[in-house]
Amino acid sequence: MGDDVITLDDRVEPGPVLVELAHEGGGYVGLFPLDKRNREGEYVFNTTLPDYRGARSWPPPRTGGCG
Repeated sequence: MGDDVITLDDRVEPGPVLVELAHEGGGYVGLFPLDKRNREGEYVFNTTLPDYRGARSWPPPRTGGCG
């Protein structure tokens, strides 16, 4: 359990990115982008399923990077 921050650098081209998530062992897992002020955006993934695997296309912010 814990929090991690995943970032993309400015070399990521404009357009959607593929976000994949694999979670095993139960408990809550959520993944959401942060804006420049470290405020949560819309959830990319949000589940309490014990074992979850999924992928989703997600647009990065226009300013580059994604937290």
